[in-house]
Amino acid sequence: PWAQSWEGPELVIFGHDATRRLQVHKYALGLDTGCVHGGNLTALILPEFRLISVRAQHMYKPPKIPWEDDITAAAASVVTPVDPVSSPPPSL
Repeated sequence: PWAQSWEGPELVIFGHDATRRLQVHKYALGLDTGCVHGGNLTALILPEFRLISVRAQHMYKPPKIPWEDDITAAAASVVTPVDPVSSPPPSL
């Protein structure tokens, strides 16, 4: 994906990539964790650069590519500090 090869220095925050789920790279952060497909709704809280994620209430539309249950469960409670100014975002 393009996000892992983005060399910055600007941090790009994007969505609309539910298949790849949460993406944390040095200069790119993909927040789409598939809420519409029954995954999670994820937000970046500024200025703390903190991620928070809550589970969808139900599946609004089935995904085109079925998700593995362990991936869905792992993304259910993401709360991770992200500070791209002092260090690259952590891998999740």
